Amino acid sequence: MEEYNEQCRNAINKALNAIRDNKNIIICGPSYSGKSYIRTQVQNLLRQNNYDIYFGISNHNYSNTINGRTYTINKFWIEETNIELLNTLYDEYELIETPLIYSVNEQENVCMMSIS
Repeated sequence: MEEYNEQCRNAINKALNAIRDNKNIIICGPSYSGKSYIRTQVQNLLRQNNYDIYFGISNHNYSNTINGRTYTINKFWIEETNIELLNTLYDEYELIETPLIYSVNEQENVCMMSIS
């Protein structure tokens, strides 16, 4: 469980740095790896910095396609489970990987981190 919590803390820190550097962000990992939890921890900063949030590369591409080409105006945050789909994006982005899955059998709580 401590490895999962460490993954979560590192991902939050990486996300905060990417937002401050005005970078696009893709967070990629299996279901129950903390992607949505991490987003909720940085949600206010994403809004303040005009990030668009997408649940999957296909959602991003569909939402931003004009005349067969994908255009992005705002910075984006994409939550994806299939790392192989990342090669369909041409925009630069910060990749945050979350390979470890949260186990509900553990007695400890998911990582907690205050963001100011």
